[in-house]
Amino acid sequence: LQCRKRSDSQVQRPRGWHARVYRLACALSEADMVTDRVRRAVERLYKGVAVISELKAEKNEATGGELPPKFVPIAEDVKCRLSFSTVRTTDESESTAAVVQVVKLFCSPDITIRPGSRISVTQEGRTTVYEASGAPAVYRSHQEVILTIPRGTYAQ
Repeated sequence: LQCRKRSDSQVQRPRGWHARVYRLACALSEADMVTDRVRRAVERLYKGVAVISELKAEKNEATGGELPPKFVPIAEDVKCRLSFSTVRTTDESESTAAVVQVVKLFCSPDITIRPGSRISVTQEGRTTVYEASGAPAVYRSHQEVILTIPRGTYAQ
C-alpha cells in the first residue's frame, strides 16, 4: 500500500475494511516520518562522543580458570550529549536541603546500554568516565541514561 496525497482524486482508494487498513498504513507512515524528523532534530544537538564498555569475564588460557572481569568496549564513537541538572533533596531527619547533581546521557536508541556499563564521554574538550546507574528510558527518537561518577575517577 502506498499512501497518496489527498489531492490525488484520480486514484481509486480502497473501500470497506481495506480502507481502514489503508488509513492505518498512511497514519503509521506519517508517524514514522515525524519520528524520523524528531530524531534528526535531537541528533543535531549531540555535541559529545562516547565509548560504552561492559564488564566481561575472560578465561585464562594457561590454567583454564577465570580472570577478573574487565571493562571491554562494546560501542565506540557514539554521538551523544550530556545534560546536567541540580535537584534539591530534603531528608526528614535533616533541616537543610542537600543539592544533588543529576547527569543524563542522550544518545541513539539503537545502542544497548545496560545498567552498570561504563561510559567515557568527551564533550566540550573534557573526558569523563561515568557509570549507567539504571536502565535507560528508551524512546523512538533517543534514549536517556542517568549516569553516576564511579569512585576514584574524575574529569580530565
